[in-house]
Amino acid sequence: MAGSLASDVLVERDLERYVVGEMSKFEEAFVARIEASKASGELPRRFPSKATAQMLVTYLQGLFRVIRVLNTRREVEGEVGALLARPRSLSSSLIGVRQPGAGCSWIG
Repeated sequence: MAGSLASDVLVERDLERYVVGEMSKFEEAFVARIEASKASGELPRRFPSKATAQMLVTYLQGLFRVIRVLNTRREVEGEVGALLARPRSLSSSLIGVRQPGAGCSWIG
């Protein structure tokens, strides 16, 4: 996924359309899962579905790019845990997100 975003790939108009389309589908899948969790009450109604999906896709792009070079499995697990846990000073206190371990189905 991340390698497909290289400038030499995106120069080709047909490849660019394909890559951007597939990335959009990936993001839409996250939005759908988040929306389902909001509908079931696992997440608050005000939870920012689109922004969260965009952030997850961006994180995954970077992760896929460096996973075999810079990170051990333990480091990646720590990063993912930190991403999902969010420090209290971030938006979790503003939007009322449950603490990690609350069992949101869209995560796993």
